[in-house]
Amino acid sequence: MKERLISLAWAAPWMLFMGFPLAYALELTDTAQRAGIIGLCALLAAANSAVWLTNPLPARNSFTRPFILSHAALAAATAIYLVYATAVGFPYAFMLTSYLLVAWIFQAPIRFVPSGVVPIVAIAGVAAYAEGEPLWMIWYLALLIGFVGVARWGMERSARERLRRQDAIQRAKAAERARLSTDLHDILGHSLTGITMVSELAARLLEAGRVEEAREQLRAVTAQSNEALADVRRIVAATRALSPVEELEEARALLEVARVDADITNEGEPPSGPRSAAAAHVIREGVTNAIMHAHPSWVRIRLSPGGVTVTNATLHNADEVARKDVRVGDTVFVRRAGDVIPEIVKTVLEARPAESQPFAMPTHCPDCGSEIIRPEGEAVARCSGGLHCRAQRAQALIHFASRKALDIQGLGDKLIEQLVRDDRLHSPADLFALTLEDWAALPRMAEKSAQNILAALEAAKSTTLARFIYALGIREVGNVSAELLARHYRELPALMAASEEDLQAIDGIGPVMAQYIRHFFLDDANRAVIAALQAAGIHWPVVEAPVIAADSPLAGKTVVITGTLPTMTRDEAAAHIARLGGKTASAVSKKTDYLLAGDKAGSKLEKAQALGVAIIDEAQLLAWLAP
Repeated sequence: MKERLISLAWAAPWMLFMGFPLAYALELTDTAQRAGIIGLCALLAAANSAVWLTNPLPARNSFTRPFILSHAALAAATAIYLVYATAVGFPYAFMLTSYLLVAWIFQAPIRFVPSGVVPIVAIAGVAAYAEGEPLWMIWYLALLIGFVGVARWGMERSARERLRRQDAIQRAKAAERARLSTDLHDILGHSLTGITMVSELAARLLEAGRVEEAREQLRAVTAQSNEALADVRRIVAATRALSPVEELEEARALLEVARVDADITNEGEPPSGPRSAAAAHVIREGVTNAIMHAHPSWVRIRLSPGGVTVTNATLHNADEVARKDVRVGDTVFVRRAGDVIPEIVKTVLEARPAESQPFAMPTHCPDCGSEIIRPEGEAVARCSGGLHCRAQRAQALIHFASRKALDIQGLGDKLIEQLVRDDRLHSPADLFALTLEDWAALPRMAEKSAQNILAALEAAKSTTLARFIYALGIREVGNVSAELLARHYRELPALMAASEEDLQAIDGIGPVMAQYIRHFFLDDANRAVIAALQAAGIHWPVVEAPVIAADSPLAGKTVVITGTLPTMTRDEAAAHIARLGGKTASAVSKKTDYLLAGDKAGSKLEKAQALGVAIIDEAQLLAWLAP
């Protein structure tokens, strides 16, 4: 809108020419003529304003629909005015062609400016000749064309210079990023390789009972780690310092996307140096933590020369809440740990309300009522509601429609978030209940787009059991784990009835994942959503029991995939490995049998070579797959 108002301001000075006809009209005794001239002046002013509002500066390089329609309207209004003015003998009518002339010179693609100026000047000349003012018209239009032409040239020169500076800045940033990446790669690559080798040597020494020698190697690892950390800090310190003002703008945009009301005040930036950098870090980390952990509805940020005021800090670790005895209504001391992270230090016991009670982590989600689970060894407790939990709904639906899940083409994140905000989606099953009219009624959704989404939803009904399991969004269950579960159980009811012990018996399913899977399928609301999805028509072919030849080269073998493969994704490669009786792992260890390496394999290749792990490529895997 700002650009349109600035553009309109360029049109405003030329409106002074409207004073000539208006003054003339006020002196007329003929009421009809007076009304006609005033009405045509209003029409011309409206058309001229529309041109500048619909075509904000700077000029475009091509003709757009708004440009064509608005200029056609202005030309028509000008022609009507000239015809009428000539008919009633109004003097200086040709001057009002300046509106059309100025708009064309400023806004038309540069190569087409002369082709428009010529007919406009010709029309003005005819009007001036009819009025008996040809000489005055010549110098008036010459000065007008010269002034406007110079103004446009200066504007475009300024725009080109601005673009040149922006390009130079972007190139400098890219060069700095490349330098930083190179430095980090060189330093960390060397240091981590050394740390890995020395750690493995220490492990072998321990296995051999040579404890003192192993301790010496571990001390070397510690020294090398500290050296690498110092190098990283040196590199990071050499980069551009963060700006608190820039972080405020980033925070404003992030909170807007997260639909969190924000009260952001900038009273002045702290002095450059450590305090400014610390303020920028506080803003970034504070806003990120608030959105990720506190899920606030309102956030206040005040930046002042004296520093940053933190009004909210999160404490979601139940053990820390108990240790610090933080209760509802307490007054607490908050500090910036490491000059960045807001940390609750202690409670002011003297200010504690008399009726306060120790905080107890809820056993069920306050939003959906599902059981809250906290796996042993983890700090965070989470809702097990999954698909039907309103607090998780938008992200759950985005995951459900993603490429590796049901792959619903055209159903983007913003569209899902819009439907959730409008309370149109309560579970994934609701997607398949929406009609053509429902989709077409959404903002910026044409009927053709609505038809495409309905077709994509219909196509998504035919899927695989592994994709469906992955789409459910069970915590810790990725696409590889979903494949394992589908191949093992082959039918969804069998998986839904499996105990934690049964699940842990599957190679690749650990106790934490088994707990999340079991809790998910024990939840009645999740089971209802699954039933609704199947009732909506989602289906998959029967999973055939894998037949793995005893002499399969990967039978019982563990394979790690690294790098970029020539013709297949990592997921496709993992599926091929499974068909050959193998399993995939994420890290190279002594238990790894093969490393499937593609382009830019990196540190996993170096570690595999150091451990003597066999290295294969995509061609070898395809050869094993061939009959």
